[in-house]
Amino acid sequence: MGSDRFPDGMLWVSCALGWTLLALAVIDYKYFLLPDYLTLPLTPFGLIVTWADNPSALLDHVIGVVVGFGFIVLLREAYRRVRGRERMGFGDAKLLAASGAFVS
Repeated sequence: MGSDRFPDGMLWVSCALGWTLLALAVIDYKYFLLPDYLTLPLTPFGLIVTWADNPSALLDHVIGVVVGFGFIVLLREAYRRVRGRERMGFGDAKLLAASGAFVS
């Protein structure tokens, strides 16, 4: 996200992302929960920002979403098979998918 197409807009994008991640950190710390109403919008938001800033990078970011989500799902399943219990929810997978939407 380094183009000069909308540099002032990136300030607001960064603020929205930062405040959302801060809210998620506080909620996760207090309740061990990453709510869908905060995690789910981050992925399409990141892909829209990527498309607006650098459309040629959109495929890379979509791959980042799939790999991020898939990695946590596989890790979660491996832990469940080895230990016989679940310790990680899908909120972590959604958050890592969202990070793939913003950074690839």
